[in-house]
Amino acid sequence: MVRRFTSRQLIKQIAVPNKNILPLPTTSINEREEENNLVILKKKRRRQQDPLLNRTFADRCAHLTTINNSTETVGIAKLTLPPKAIVNPRVTKLSKLPLDAVEALGGILLDSRVPPKQLQREADVLSNQLDQRHFPPSIVEFRQTRREILDEIFEENPAFCYDYNIYQNRPFIETQLAKLVQKRLAVRRYNWKPLKFKDLRQATVYCLSRFGGHFAEMKRVLAEFDRNGFVPEKILDFGSGIGSSFWAAYERWGDTVQEYSLIDSDLSMRHFSIDLSRGPNYSNNGELISKNLFFRKELFPSPKHTYDLVILHRTLIEMPSQEARKELIEKLWKRTKKYLVIVESSMPDAFKALIKIRDFILTAGYDFDLEKTKELLYEYKAIDQDTIEMLSDKNLQTYEKYCRARELLPEDVKIPTLIDPGHVFAPCPHDKRCPKIPKKESCKFSVRWQEFRADHKTTSINKDGTNVGNFSYLILAKGERSKEKEEKHPRILKLERGHRCVNCHVCTAADGLQRFIVGKRTDKIYARIRRAMPSQLLPVEFDLIKPKQTLSICADDEKERMNGGKEQLKQVASAE
Repeated sequence: MVRRFTSRQLIKQIAVPNKNILPLPTTSINEREEENNLVILKKKRRRQQDPLLNRTFADRCAHLTTINNSTETVGIAKLTLPPKAIVNPRVTKLSKLPLDAVEALGGILLDSRVPPKQLQREADVLSNQLDQRHFPPSIVEFRQTRREILDEIFEENPAFCYDYNIYQNRPFIETQLAKLVQKRLAVRRYNWKPLKFKDLRQATVYCLSRFGGHFAEMKRVLAEFDRNGFVPEKILDFGSGIGSSFWAAYERWGDTVQEYSLIDSDLSMRHFSIDLSRGPNYSNNGELISKNLFFRKELFPSPKHTYDLVILHRTLIEMPSQEARKELIEKLWKRTKKYLVIVESSMPDAFKALIKIRDFILTAGYDFDLEKTKELLYEYKAIDQDTIEMLSDKNLQTYEKYCRARELLPEDVKIPTLIDPGHVFAPCPHDKRCPKIPKKESCKFSVRWQEFRADHKTTSINKDGTNVGNFSYLILAKGERSKEKEEKHPRILKLERGHRCVNCHVCTAADGLQRFIVGKRTDKIYARIRRAMPSQLLPVEFDLIKPKQTLSICADDEKERMNGGKEQLKQVASAE
């Protein structure tokens, strides 16, 4: 054990030797010198290897340590202030229903024969049921779960197995087994049924439970078009329900939209939506709030009737199977002229359904007909033997073959594919595989809205009359992603503001999910990121330049220091 001495004790030891005080070991001073030399050597090597890296704000940029959420790889990211401010969607902290819709809903409640408080109680019960509603399972999953439940029942009650083998008792045992299996399936949430409304009362209850949240979701999703200033001429809302998507679009664009087409197969829901869309005219002449608003039961048979914007809000869950959802998306994609918007809940099964639709659009759009493509290449004399071998090579991916054919053909020539090509407009900044899938997490965003309750009470935790909900969404754009106008700004998934720092989780275009901490020393970069909101684009440019291992001292030198190899460090320090 090495004893430590103060400066006074050292002076006394030198001036008047004391027998009680042990002599100072000479090796301690040498160790301190070696440690200081090692620190100086580290700093010099860092300056020599990376003279341009700076941890503070300089030359409109800063370098930060970032970690990949999937691989836990540590790297260095360069954050740069862009010459022009990045156009971000305007996110409102609190969403409120339009006054015209509130006035019409108040008139509907007054005309109802049921007291408003009773309607609100029924709406609260329905809201709890809808919050726990899952997508219908596939046939394979349902059968597998049913077999597992039967095995559990036979293990718990061996008498069932004995009685089941007796031919005379089999019908009675099958009936009992069916009831037990159905109960356990219901407990495991395999009791999916499509929503059906018998009358206007049930439609009113549904409106009280869902209108505020659905309106806030659509208002946030449509705000993504602030980035490019898109204004549609025709809008199709398939499965419109109470018309929350229409109210969000009408508040944003008004009568500049030439046609609002609301399609819903439920008669009671259509009648309620018509009454709600009368707005302030509900108690007067009963005219609709917009002359460009139309209600229909089904789609037009011809796919030639296209729309600039097609909305599918909380409708996929009403489809009984994945095949039905795929068929519906294919029909709507044919009628989409520019954008297809899909919004669902934040449940894991809802996110899986969105991912399957995303993969279907991105893959089927490049699945081309080989024979017809060869005919086009022969027609334009843009084919040779190497191209034929490449297109016939089974080891190459379909996308690579499509890109090769696209390079050889003129831009105005359309390659025959299963569906029209498309890309993701939001929220993903890329068309690659979703990095959330390996961790089985859903990409969700939150909204806050002002409550509208018929009993004038509040169910919010803070008793402030607001509610918070999560949702997942997807905006698909027609056509291939433009490389010239491609935006590579990451999407902010999570933002945690602390004391003089911000913990930021983003989804990048090429580097997956990244997380990093921005300190106040980065000055303007810190100020911009701190003002940002989750679900917005990162307001600065993000570039992953290199892994962190190349920025630190070599691992061999670290091992030498740990093993006591100090002679070499002394020589290097003295030489420098």
